Amino acid sequence: MRSNSELENFILDFLYRRGAGEAFAIALPALTKIAGERFHQEISASEIRQAVRNLRLVGNPLCSSNSGYYWPSSLKDVDLTIRTKFLSPAKSELRLANRMRLGAQRYFGVQSEFEDLYLAVSAEREE
Repeated sequence: MRSNSELENFILDFLYRRGAGEAFAIALPALTKIAGERFHQEISASEIRQAVRNLRLVGNPLCSSNSGYYWPSSLKDVDLTIRTKFLSPAKSELRLANRMRLGAQRYFGVQSEFEDLYLAVSAEREE
């Protein structure tokens, strides 16, 4: 039986040794299969995603794109991953929350306690 840290260490080492840059990306199904073979047990895609998340949480710059997961070749790779995987979806959700809040304000006729959130997203749109 393997531990979560063993899977994380395997992924970190595998991506680093595979090569730097998106050209060396590995798709999730392929990484799941390779990890399963390494540990002689089935590894789910959600286990891989959670391991990658854990590795990122402690500062490992693992990148991802439509091609899969990869070790960055530059800070530009990391910035692109941050922008596409984290910032863009967050902005979209904040816009949705703002529309919901504005609709509720119109319905109830009062200001929301989340006014700062609206201002932050509005400022972002102006840039």
